[in-house]
Amino acid sequence: MELTPVFLLIVGVLVFVEVLTGLRRGLVRTAISLCAVVFSVLVSAPLAVWLSDGPAKLLSRLLMTDVPSLHSLTEQFPRVLSLVEAGADIIFSLMLFIPFFVILQTLCRLLWPLLLRKWLKPLRDEVAHPMYESADAPFHRRHDRVLGGVTGGLCGFLAALILLSPIVGTLSAVDSALSVTDRFKVKWDSFGLTADTVSSLQTTTGDPSVKILEAMGGGLIFDAAASTHLNGRRVYLRGEVEACADVVGDLYGVMVAVSRPGQGETVDRATVERLGENLERSEAAKLLAADLLNLAAGAWLDGKTFMKLACPNGGELFNPLLRGALAVCAAATPDCVARDITTLLKIYLIAAENGLLSNPDYGALAGDLGEQGVLGQIYDELRRNPCMAHLADELTNIALKIMASSIDWSKMDGEVVEGLMGDLSDAINNVGSMDTDRNGRVDAMKEYATHYAAQYGMELPDAFAEMAAIAIVDRFSGQGHVTPDEMAALLGAYVAKDKG
Repeated sequence: MELTPVFLLIVGVLVFVEVLTGLRRGLVRTAISLCAVVFSVLVSAPLAVWLSDGPAKLLSRLLMTDVPSLHSLTEQFPRVLSLVEAGADIIFSLMLFIPFFVILQTLCRLLWPLLLRKWLKPLRDEVAHPMYESADAPFHRRHDRVLGGVTGGLCGFLAALILLSPIVGTLSAVDSALSVTDRFKVKWDSFGLTADTVSSLQTTTGDPSVKILEAMGGGLIFDAAASTHLNGRRVYLRGEVEACADVVGDLYGVMVAVSRPGQGETVDRATVERLGENLERSEAAKLLAADLLNLAAGAWLDGKTFMKLACPNGGELFNPLLRGALAVCAAATPDCVARDITTLLKIYLIAAENGLLSNPDYGALAGDLGEQGVLGQIYDELRRNPCMAHLADELTNIALKIMASSIDWSKMDGEVVEGLMGDLSDAINNVGSMDTDRNGRVDAMKEYATHYAAQYGMELPDAFAEMAAIAIVDRFSGQGHVTPDEMAALLGAYVAKDKG
């Protein structure tokens, strides 16, 4: 359906009527009418948003009672109820907005001239009228009718824009939603729609007149009425739809790559970063994502599938870290879900790209423990997320396991091992007696570990030295004197785990 002729007709008729009225009434009275239009829209939009809250709550309760499927859905996804109420709130706001505007506009046009008639000159219909201004009068008084006509045209256009804004904004939101379906090649037949019907709908929603009126202020007027509170924040329908469409588009590509690791499906980390940013833009997407992530992580921790998706496999080495991250995700809230999803996906992709999800080569990993290595990258991602920063301890265990597994202890002279354990135990005893905080002790132990490793012919990268120092300081903190046997037991535990 071509909307341009229809919209042009509506705008043209209102502008024409207001221009004629302005030519007859003059600048002052027409300016009052323009003020009435502006005042009416400024009052009617917030009034509609405010008065829609009650009916929206009532409707959501009725839907919960009368629609069993919706009730069962909210039992699984409790935050859906907030979305239903917010959607109903926006619908009622849009339904109330135009009637409120028309009523206020009518009242203002009737009452304001009566209230201001003391300061208004009588209407003059002819140049010969006594009120006609002479050639020496100011410009705005000599061209009173012309300026009244121009002001009337502006008044008519603004009124038309306000009346059409619900249609313009709704079509814009639908167009944003339809745009993402093109990326998925949706089979519309399963929804009872033909491809021709959808194509016709896209032609209508993408009509140039919709874009023009939206850009000229129709979108802003629509946003003022089509808004509600969600998750404690003010949200706007168009913004939510656009952000959700972007989230769905990015999520589709990410999930395909994650569900088929090593099968040619790749996704760059910029896409994962963009997914998190788009999630942050949408309160509705965050609510749904939090419910989905809570349920998925909970099911995977229990060894079950979620929506036919099995838990991602981190391999023997990284499964403890993955389970720790899933435990965080199982308790994720809408405020942190975007950050948690981004961190989880980035760590998974780093592990997948570097072959850590199968049977990694411990020797190769030990040589890649530097700050730009695999563990260094994962370490940085964990530290960026306050909710997952504690998992860096698990990463330390992984690093120690890699180091212990990469060393052929059978070929090392017993005296060398004893000497190294003795030096490291002396080091932690010295560090433990220092009058400093945990960070200071970790830094000191890191220097000792690097120094002694070099003495015994071992190259210890900076990132790993820090992880090892953290593990040693935390393990023996407050214990008192540490013996070489206790230090050997710490590293020996990782060797035993690996061999088991």
